[in-house]
Amino acid sequence: MDQPSSEITVPVVEAASDALGCGVEDLPPLSESVSLDALDAVVSDPSQDVTVTFSYAGLRVLVRSGQTVYVQPVQEEQVGTVPRR
Repeated sequence: MDQPSSEITVPVVEAASDALGCGVEDLPPLSESVSLDALDAVVSDPSQDVTVTFSYAGLRVLVRSGQTVYVQPVQEEQVGTVPRR
């Protein structure tokens, strides 16, 4: 995992690894999805209520102030389809 050190990097990559059932070494560099310095600067102050959402390794990642991390698979939207009755 050849990525710059950031306080938020480890929790995000570990959450993605757990969600995908793979090792952290199997994930792409987080820095290809989001600026680690900017993410760390925005969410590192727990006195601010901030939420950052981005896509990483096929997951939607939500990081809140205080470094709370949530991940969920990205759902492909079915654009232009009409539900059957």
